[in-house]
Amino acid sequence: MADDQEQEQESKGFSRWWWMLPLFLLFIVVLAALGFRASFSQQNQAIIDSLHAQGYPITPEEVNAWYSTPPPGENAAELYLQAFSVYVDWDTEEYREKKAQISYFMNWEYLDRSIPYPDEHKGWLDEFLEDNKEMLDLLYAAAKMPACRYPIDLTEGASTLVSHLKPVRDGSGLLALDALRYTLEKDGEKAARAVHAGVALGRSLRREPLLVSQLVRFASDEYTFKSIEEVLNRIPLDEAQLKSLGSMFEQEADPKAMLHGLFGEQSSIYDVFESVHNSPLGAVDIIKGHSNIRGIKKSDIIISACALLYSFSGTSQADMKFYLEMMIDYFAIAELPAEERLAAAKTLKAKLSNIPSHLVISRMMLPSITGVFTRELQHIANMRLVQAALAVERYRLRHGKLPDSLSDLKPEFLPEIPLDPFDGKLLRYKLLAKGYMVYSIGQDQADNGGLDYKKIGSLRPWDVGADLTLSIERTAQEK
Repeated sequence: MADDQEQEQESKGFSRWWWMLPLFLLFIVVLAALGFRASFSQQNQAIIDSLHAQGYPITPEEVNAWYSTPPPGENAAELYLQAFSVYVDWDTEEYREKKAQISYFMNWEYLDRSIPYPDEHKGWLDEFLEDNKEMLDLLYAAAKMPACRYPIDLTEGASTLVSHLKPVRDGSGLLALDALRYTLEKDGEKAARAVHAGVALGRSLRREPLLVSQLVRFASDEYTFKSIEEVLNRIPLDEAQLKSLGSMFEQEADPKAMLHGLFGEQSSIYDVFESVHNSPLGAVDIIKGHSNIRGIKKSDIIISACALLYSFSGTSQADMKFYLEMMIDYFAIAELPAEERLAAAKTLKAKLSNIPSHLVISRMMLPSITGVFTRELQHIANMRLVQAALAVERYRLRHGKLPDSLSDLKPEFLPEIPLDPFDGKLLRYKLLAKGYMVYSIGQDQADNGGLDYKKIGSLRPWDVGADLTLSIERTAQEK
């Protein structure tokens, strides 16, 4: 009897305290999560301190301060913004078709130069340029200024507004059309001036610390590359014009431009991580976006639960650590000579092909950056092709004939023969039945003998099976 009463009391005592066990287990889990989070937070801070020691800006505020504003009166952005505000787009139904025709003929790869530019289209071209005379005058004035910093607020991180980027491309297209006008009129001086202004407009984005800005710079410079190729094919320039253009293209090359773009990319995502660390609500949109990308449909309740777990458990800190470590690798690639970047980018791309699914932000943001390096190398290759072609033209002007090889240009016209950034060898050069070609093997790293991408029915110069080419099919006697 006494034993039964004692067992009953023990049973009541256990039942009174059993609910403490889940609380104890929960306490252990929370303690472990806090320790996990604190550990990764300390590691992240150590990485950030290391980046600071190398002089890299990290936070949006630091990047904004790094992107310094030129002194009053020296900032070309003031004139560029005025120019953008007066652009006449010809976006009405009446003029849209005319603009399309003009734009078509701006794609000179489809234009047989033996066929005269249609008089009707030349009239539309003149009309469009006259409508934009005020903008052109401002673009030419801005091109003479020494520095540029557009008034963007990089402290906004991923929310930074970049409304100036589309107008930069519009302005580059307009200057390319102006170069075409003067080329058709055989006015080498004004055609060269238009090319100069195009280079300057692209250069206005060179220090802007955003990857999207660098991509727009590459796209804008495509207009200028087309301009100079068309000018050199249609009219001869004199020594002063060729030398001045060569010098300007040489100055445009900036091995640090991609590194600057990565500064802004890293700081924007740093800002995203900070919002997630500070509030689980900041992770809700991230988790939802990650689910949509992977094609997974989840209820709001599940998404909120995942966001809470991602933020509170320290997973977001682990994600940030992985992101920072990979950005260090990206920074290292951006510091390499151009000829070594492709191999390094391919190695890193393979490393990023299997990012664990719980590293949500890294999985979404990191892999796409490797493609930007390839796009940069295409830009560098085109820049070097133009430099080589301008030197060939100077040689032809001096000697009355084309060089047998690019080596003939050194040292009088080029201090060094430009290297192909895709394999580190000298740019390729070959004589044509009429004129010559300089080319880069492109991203497939296969020498296709100067096969132009247009000849394989492609609209993209980076397609596999073609090279990046610049052809000048004009004899020394043609005027």
